[in-house]
Amino acid sequence: MKEDILGTIVEVEKEIAQNLKKEEVRSEEYLSGLRKKAERELLEEEARLQNAFTPSVAQARTAAELKAGAIQQEAKVRAHMLENLSDDILKKVLRNHLSRILQ
Repeated sequence: MKEDILGTIVEVEKEIAQNLKKEEVRSEEYLSGLRKKAERELLEEEARLQNAFTPSVAQARTAAELKAGAIQQEAKVRAHMLENLSDDILKKVLRNHLSRILQ
């Protein structure tokens, strides 16, 4: 019986580790997508402003870079939060899985 529970715990721990890895990959992909989107938006905004108001291109670029920086910072914070899940959260997830397994 103890071996079964230990085996189940090990399986749940592996599943949690796999889920964390998947979430890390998903966060990296999300961050990469945000970077590409921010770069694309920056280029689009720059082209539009050059055609309409050549003198204000520098101001628009700075604003777009700030927006892109804010988007990237938000994505980094999210990725960091996911990478640094606390033991309490992991224990809660483990308890939830164990309670479902043991029912």
